[in-house]
Amino acid sequence: MNGDALSLERMREWFPTPGHLVLFFRIGFWLYIMPILLKYMSMTALMRLITPGTRTLGPDGEEHAETLREKGDLIHAYATRILRENPDNMGKMCLKRSLVTYRFLRLRGIAAEFKLGVRKNGEGDLVGHSWIEVGGELFHDEESRRFKYAVTFSYPGKDPESRPARREA
Repeated sequence: MNGDALSLERMREWFPTPGHLVLFFRIGFWLYIMPILLKYMSMTALMRLITPGTRTLGPDGEEHAETLREKGDLIHAYATRILRENPDNMGKMCLKRSLVTYRFLRLRGIAAEFKLGVRKNGEGDLVGHSWIEVGGELFHDEESRRFKYAVTFSYPGKDPESRPARREA
């Protein structure tokens, strides 16, 4: 198999439908603008911006858990793939990836929560990390499994002011 055929086969694997390709580019767009938004917005304002209104799942309001998990896995894989293409992101992908993954999980009707936390490293310095939880469980995050972080910010939080506003259709 020559290189062109191999590349085409990889493209078909990553993007089995046109919708997958559109999702990939939408995620890429948000990853591109995220550093700009982070620079000029407070975290709460940013979270309100990227949190979509209430969404109903499926035609009858229900979807199978495995379908939701597959959607979440795909979103996470695309965000990670895009971030890894830029060497400047190495070692500091968690914030952008968490924010964009949060947005697209919520767009798909998955009740994701965004978390920021800190811990002390071996030298006593504070180290920050961000992650996503779905149903109180970590979502694709080995860093938070290995180390215990003190949560400093959570969205949506328990405070009603931090919850996303309902948008009328």
